[in-house]
Amino acid sequence: SISTTSLSGNLTGWDFIAIPGIITENGATITIEMIKPINSFGDTVTISASTSNLKGTEIIIPANAVSTNTLIMVGRVNNPPGFPVTLKPQGTVIDFRPATGLITFNGNITIKLPYGSGVTNPNALKVYTYKISRWEAVLIDSIDIANRLVIIKTNHFSYYTLAYEIKENLNEAR
Repeated sequence: SISTTSLSGNLTGWDFIAIPGIITENGATITIEMIKPINSFGDTVTISASTSNLKGTEIIIPANAVSTNTLIMVGRVNNPPGFPVTLKPQGTVIDFRPATGLITFNGNITIKLPYGSGVTNPNALKVYTYKISRWEAVLIDSIDIANRLVIIKTNHFSYYTLAYEIKENLNEAR
């Protein structure tokens, strides 16, 4: 498990990676790959470890997006909630969350989700977030083909993943 303490004082310049921990919720297990303190000055959280499935994942939190000091956690979701038959996930489901309590952003933050070399048509990718027992599409802000990133703007943390939408009714294909 991961324990945290209250944050106070100036956190500028703090940068650390937590020893991976595990969170279990609703049948999913989340392997935490990074914890970073954020304050009202804003910051960027980037997963850069070459051994991580989340390498390239990035959160850009602008100044004044949070009004109190908080710890941001990024993790890999193992055995995520099921997808509808109309979605074909591409890569890892990523969990973004505060270490304690809830967080409300004062405006949008930017999340960059990496896609793998197996993705041949990045323009066909969609981003989905898990909300109240179902996967919902998220508007894509842009796609950075050179760095293999899909970029969204959002005002909340949750599970996020990339997927292709399947147009055919698979139940009729027998």
